[in-house]
Amino acid sequence: MARITVSAPVLAEVFAHCEGAYPEEACGVLTGPAGQALADRFSACANIQNDLHREDPAAHRDARTAYRIDPADLFRLTRECRDAGREFKGIVHSHADVGAYFSDEDQRQAAPSMTLSVPVFARGEGISEGRVAELVAAGRVTGAGEQVTARIPTYPELVYLVVDVSGGRALDFKGFVWDAEPRTYVETVVAVNPPSAGGVS
Repeated sequence: MARITVSAPVLAEVFAHCEGAYPEEACGVLTGPAGQALADRFSACANIQNDLHREDPAAHRDARTAYRIDPADLFRLTRECRDAGREFKGIVHSHADVGAYFSDEDQRQAAPSMTLSVPVFARGEGISEGRVAELVAAGRVTGAGEQVTARIPTYPELVYLVVDVSGGRALDFKGFVWDAEPRTYVETVVAVNPPSAGGVS
């Protein structure tokens, strides 16, 4: 079952924005009515990755192979959604000439590794401290004394949409969601309504 449904006109907007940014990665946010699976609006956002790269080339890739949504755009969209009874449904970014997949860098950015106390981690995950010990024993998180180190998703409820742009054309997309058991992002179905004639779904 699809976590979100994207309207075909919105998907067309996503593809157009990603093609316009090529050969750099584009980014943006899908939003929709609160409490519904429908993503009926796409808001293009600025990719500030080149700025980060200029400040520290050793620590940050450029926008050809990475993205970072401008925090000002996220703040503005969060406020607009709150005021209009809407909510974020997904984060969009494109890959140039490498296909639609959730790369190691995407995984790190979406769910950075953090060290937390056992009670704080348990509370954040909505699990018991006993369950935390089980996760440590299973190797899903790393435990050291009263602390655990684990990947913590920034937006665990959102779908990440990755668009394949090859040769300047948006060809396909894939969706990814957080799976708390393996503690990683995995591929998921994203429905398009109405289904596109090109078979993208």
